[in-house]
Amino acid sequence: MIKRKIFAITILAAGLGLGSLAHQTKAETIYGGSYAPEGIRFPATIELLAETPYYTAPNQPDDEPEGTFAPQEVNVLTVESSWSIGTAAWKIETMFGPRWIRPNPWEIDMEPPKHITLLEETPLYRSQSTKGEPAASLSAQEVEVVAAEKQWFYTNDPSSKAWIKVHTTWLGDLWAHIPVNQIGTVHKVQQKVHYYGLPANGDLSTAMGFGEQKQDWSDSKAGDYEIVREFTTIYDRAFEVQTEQGTTWTRDKGVTILSANETMEILREKPLIHVVWDGLKKEDAVIAGETVTVFEKIEERLWTGRGPYPIWYNSTWYHVRSSKGTGWINKSIGEPEGAIPVHWKVVVKDPKELQRYPETPFSSSSLLLRDQTVEVTEVWKSPNFGPVWLKAHVDGRSGWIPYWDSLQDTIWDEDTQTASQMRMIRQLLCLA
Repeated sequence: MIKRKIFAITILAAGLGLGSLAHQTKAETIYGGSYAPEGIRFPATIELLAETPYYTAPNQPDDEPEGTFAPQEVNVLTVESSWSIGTAAWKIETMFGPRWIRPNPWEIDMEPPKHITLLEETPLYRSQSTKGEPAASLSAQEVEVVAAEKQWFYTNDPSSKAWIKVHTTWLGDLWAHIPVNQIGTVHKVQQKVHYYGLPANGDLSTAMGFGEQKQDWSDSKAGDYEIVREFTTIYDRAFEVQTEQGTTWTRDKGVTILSANETMEILREKPLIHVVWDGLKKEDAVIAGETVTVFEKIEERLWTGRGPYPIWYNSTWYHVRSSKGTGWINKSIGEPEGAIPVHWKVVVKDPKELQRYPETPFSSSSLLLRDQTVEVTEVWKSPNFGPVWLKAHVDGRSGWIPYWDSLQDTIWDEDTQTASQMRMIRQLLCLA
């Protein structure tokens, strides 16, 4: 392959006025994964300082680049969270469409933000030297940035300091020597979130872990709140949350509640749940055969969901208005729409609990099945490599039981008058 040195055609953001960047509403941890531009934690534009190989896929071998970019500025689509501490994959815009680069931290540069928020009393100097007395000092506040030392963000020690030139109204432009992990900017946000707990009236510096003061969690309360501002450094971020008692800062992003305006058809029984934050305890109502209006949704994983025990399961929760009132529903919780009708008799030998819905720890049953015959009217296969589930009816009650091919249970098909095996059951499910 002929290696090409080219310039990427980029659509650069209007400067680095980071307050204008769209806020990302995901609440994933920032210790892994790739993220779209957000404040200075995930920069929107970087400068390549050396010839940089580019790739057509993020996992393409290092020695198989498609070509090479000359030093230039590029517009970032996503970047791995590890970029500020080591080599990371950057997805950038180019004339060929998205491409990936993997520069080392010392091979890139980026402009400082237009404003930074000082977290503590900060001395100011006339030059990039701490020799002699400072010319002035500033209390914790937002200041305008006019310049910074080259690669101000690059360090092997996050607590080491970089020179940032700030504007003052009475002495002009002066230099501040600030720890890199405290160089941060604040931008406005408007996002509804749920918190399992919040510190009481925590300030920004304390939330970021600077200083000796600790956050007060003695009166922590769960609830729905609104994030009003976000503070980002190249390593971390914190959020200012509006509460009834005022605002408080926390590094926890909470669980994002997204606004929605859509409809959803509910074909089979789904429980309508008032509260989803502390497990699936009790439904307000059961809905089926109607169209509901979705006005909010949660696309993040909650500590509840499918499986014999609560696990992280990525399924969306919908806040809906229905004929039975307002509540939360989940497409994965309820009677499964992909179930196949059957006419079976099953001899249950191994002990099984009759569950309300398949794969869902919604509520426990007092009915334990063992050494008895049950009528089965539906069969359903878990999409998560789990067991086959059978809709069982016994002693005037109905529910779902798991069926594994390694068990001693036997299935009799009333329609064909034959005994079914797991191989035949899986074929039936594949043909549906």
